[in-house]
Amino acid sequence: MSRRSSLVAGIAIVAAVLVAGVAWIAVDRDEGVQLRAQVEPMAESLDSPHSAHVSFDLFPICLSQPGEVTITGVEPIETRGDVSITDFSTTTYDRVGTKPSSEQRRIRDLPYLQGPRTVTAACLEGAPNDTELVVEIHVPDPQGHGFVEGLRIHYLDGTDEKVTEAPMTIGTCRMAGGCAADDLRVPDPARS
Repeated sequence: MSRRSSLVAGIAIVAAVLVAGVAWIAVDRDEGVQLRAQVEPMAESLDSPHSAHVSFDLFPICLSQPGEVTITGVEPIETRGDVSITDFSTTTYDRVGTKPSSEQRRIRDLPYLQGPRTVTAACLEGAPNDTELVVEIHVPDPQGHGFVEGLRIHYLDGTDEKVTEAPMTIGTCRMAGGCAADDLRVPDPARS
């Protein structure tokens, strides 16, 4: 092979790699449907002396564009105390109405909090969103407390696994006297 043909072959390989790289970048930038948590950094707790489970109707969720996603899991970004997320669902504002946003009961015992794990509502600028995320936490110690600081929401857009995060602290204090004022910290959105 002559020096010139080697140079041409080398340039062809570099060009092929660059074209493949550009195609990969273009595919990577097409993010598809994104799940959005419509919440400012906030914290919510419920003193729960009689129940190890607390369910929270938290905040609106919607999609970046028309489509459909399925929520496959909700996990804490950080925890304080002995706490775990034991269930989640979605609900709509018309089902919740004036009912409390947190209950000392499990989601399975509260029909108005039981909804699909599929989200189809697109975010509309200037309009309220009707689909809300519901999360159930469990604190087993009758004298304990537990806080979930930040939520990581896993979902499927078709077959693509995706994740979004929400700067939300939820928790419960089961001991007499309830939570102290400094127990409940609003998460720093830069950390989530």
